[in-house]
Amino acid sequence: KNNGFNKRNGRPKPNKRDNKKKTSRVEKSLNKTVSKEIFFATSNPHKFREVKSIFSSYNLNLKHLKVKTTEIQSENLEEIAKNSLSQVLSKYNQPIFVEDAGLFVKALKGFPGPYSSYVYKTVGVEGILKLMKNINNRKAFFLSVVVFGKPNTKPCLLYTSDAADELD
Repeated sequence: KNNGFNKRNGRPKPNKRDNKKKTSRVEKSLNKTVSKEIFFATSNPHKFREVKSIFSSYNLNLKHLKVKTTEIQSENLEEIAKNSLSQVLSKYNQPIFVEDAGLFVKALKGFPGPYSSYVYKTVGVEGILKLMKNINNRKAFFLSVVVFGKPNTKPCLLYTSDAADELD
């Protein structure tokens, strides 16, 4: 008996299962969903059109789930997105993803961050630029977090992305 060791060199034989491609929980969840409709829960029609064009280039059928959630107050975009997803999943029995994003200005210690939409509606770009008056460090980044879930499953963090630039 060789007990799983190669007779020639004495090394352990590779496990045949090790050669199989390992599939993440996210990939397994999406693979089961691809033939079905996937819903993007957002109240923002512009955001939906942008994402739908990306999905259609991959021949994926994206549907708009026009829903407004109660956004929790948090500094963490992932926490906000997961909470929004759980609210939507409690009402709809579909595969759904949500996205949350924010603008983080380094000199303002990350403000407005997850509150970007509210700040934009209240003080606008002019208000942010007024706060930046006499500040030389104008570095900022935009962060986006996407989470996906299906009923009776744990939410999956699909994607985080940031794009850095300077405010003019």
